[in-house]
Amino acid sequence: MVALLGQFLVQVLYYTLVFCVIFFDTDNVTFTATTEDPSARGNNGIRITRTFNSFSAAALENGRSRVYLGVHFQWDADAAYVSGTRLADFIYENLLACN
Repeated sequence: MVALLGQFLVQVLYYTLVFCVIFFDTDNVTFTATTEDPSARGNNGIRITRTFNSFSAAALENGRSRVYLGVHFQWDADAAYVSGTRLADFIYENLLACN
């Protein structure tokens, strides 16, 4: 469930910024995000910032991180990516899109 929620939130970010995707006609939009996790600090004590080349890359890494933590298997993360994407698509198409 946590993996699904994580994938869903990344996809919500995707659709929150959907105007970029529509404008550029691609998922390949580079963006940078800084963690809000108080435990995720670099060696210098500064919060960790990551740059992604697409929203899909961020979503896939989100799932993979749970495999590395040992709380999910890869098939679990893959299924969450598909489920989260479908849920975000449904919400966007039925609740957020201007029809």
